[in-house]
This record gives sequence, C-alpha cells and structure tokens, in this order.
Amino acid sequence: MAAERGIPLRELVTRMLAENLPPRANERKPWMKSFGKLETLRRETARISQAIESEFEQIEPEDRK
Repeated sequence: MAAERGIPLRELVTRMLAENLPPRANERKPWMKSFGKLETLRRETARISQAIESEFEQIEPEDRK
C-alpha cells in the first residue's frame, strides 16, 4: 500500500494510526488547549471537598440533644 502511494512505510503507518485512533482528551475539546492547565486544580478541589465533608461529619454539641 505504501509503495502504491509512493510514500515510506513509516509515513503510511503514521497516517493510518492518526486516522483510526480516537483523539486524545485535550484534542477532543479545543478549548482544553487554553484551559487544560487548570486540570491540576482537581487535586486542590478534591482536598477542599474532603475538608468540607469532614467538617460536616462532625456533630456539634448543640445537635446532640
């Protein structure tokens, strides 16, 4: 197939993979190129959510009555 098209085998394989593989997460959403760096905030958001949950799990003395 590569010979028929007059291209190196490496280029054929590269093209075939590019056409048949699903796009990476940041390529599916064009806006992720600009805002994808915010993905690191997931850990911070998880930490904050955990702190909030642990705070609400505590029973206040006035609520025990």
